[in-house]
Amino acid sequence: MKKILTILFLALQMGVFANTLVSDSATTIVQSLENEEIGKGKVKIYQDSRIENLLGRRKEVSDATQNFTIGKGFRVQIFSGNNQKTAKKEAFDRDAIIKRDMPDLETYITFKSPFWRLRAGNFRTYEEAYLILRKIKELFPQYGKETYIIKEDIKLYH
Repeated sequence: MKKILTILFLALQMGVFANTLVSDSATTIVQSLENEEIGKGKVKIYQDSRIENLLGRRKEVSDATQNFTIGKGFRVQIFSGNNQKTAKKEAFDRDAIIKRDMPDLETYITFKSPFWRLRAGNFRTYEEAYLILRKIKELFPQYGKETYIIKEDIKLYH
């Protein structure tokens, strides 16, 4: 009787382990939702297969630059606009231009009603931000009057 219970317990544990292996190998959101897990609900999604092709794949992040905390610092504001018809497009257009010419500079587009803003960088000191401000004004003279340094919570990388 003890042997049967032991074998039954091991089989149950192997089933749970296999289920977790299957759930870890899911590559899309849809697949991870459809996986059956003990103690969780069952989800079945009916959709065109082309939709699943449009969804992104799960990305494992192991880069050391992903470890950060939030702290006080400075950013360079490149754009701020409140025109409902054009401000969003303008922020994203400028972001694309900045990323093309300065790919290492992190940019942030935010919306706090009614303003769309484009800000760049995570600078601990005003001097660091000022160097990038000068570079942006040099590369993009058309943004000159709108570009300035602001105090903001920034990402402090470890």
